[in-house]
Amino acid sequence: MKKLCLLISLMSASLIFPLALAQSANEDMEGCKDYPLFNRMPNFHIIECQTVEFDARKFPVGPPLEEQKPKVVEVEGKLIYIQYQLNEGANPASGLQIMRNFENATRRAGGTIQGTYPDWCKAYVEYDPRLGNTCTNYGVSMKFVTPEKEIWAYMQVIGETGYGLQIIEREKMKQDIVVNAEGLQQGLTETGHIAVYDILFDTGKSDVKPESDAALKEIAKLMGQKPSLKLHVVGHTDNVGDLAANMKLSQARAAAVVAALTAKHGVAANRLNAFGAGPYAPVASNANDEGKAKNRRVELVEQ
Repeated sequence: MKKLCLLISLMSASLIFPLALAQSANEDMEGCKDYPLFNRMPNFHIIECQTVEFDARKFPVGPPLEEQKPKVVEVEGKLIYIQYQLNEGANPASGLQIMRNFENATRRAGGTIQGTYPDWCKAYVEYDPRLGNTCTNYGVSMKFVTPEKEIWAYMQVIGETGYGLQIIEREKMKQDIVVNAEGLQQGLTETGHIAVYDILFDTGKSDVKPESDAALKEIAKLMGQKPSLKLHVVGHTDNVGDLAANMKLSQARAAAVVAALTAKHGVAANRLNAFGAGPYAPVASNANDEGKAKNRRVELVEQ
């Protein structure tokens, strides 16, 4: 996945919550700022914002059905809401243009579109009565996955002079149980290779995160128990982004794991070989976030 902090460029629109009290012309409401994932669209200012440490919201997924409720998923986590208003004298863009910008930018950033809604307002208004009769027919529901959290967002165009973003950051559950040396050996014995998902990296980075240490200790323990064992350490990525960059990243991650095992855990360098497979050996479909997460992995392969 491309670095999730990639700023998403957009182009104009309107909102989902009641309008805030008037601010000074074209100035942001005090204390409000853009969400790091989305830079604001040109010629807009913030008129309202809110952060709630823990809340739940429903996000529509799939197309709305005529005269029926849309399918939704409820997501719990940190809630961030930002409302933007068009600057005085600026020319607005169409609702369709806004929606397409969000769709395209989300895909470029490695996210997935959960649904786009030319008739979204009619289908969704039941879930957020604050929309009233003020919304228009353009909205998009989005999802992003990082090693630390899932980010759900929806954008709604309302009227001709504003747009709103509602975001839920869902923290991933802390992984307290990691595969042990015995489990690693079992996988190698049965199939000749085993994926170790407890070796973690930041998006687009090759530095092994400190949370990976427990898994590295178990690999070192296994190699201590099996003095003749030699391993290929193979880095894998999903298919998001440039192929050459993914190949380079997977090689760098594999090399970083080898370096950590030799420098910090005493494994002899001649027993390990780093190799980057990039996106060439997926274990799941890259068409969804769950599959992409499975494909981003480090595998141990018996030499």
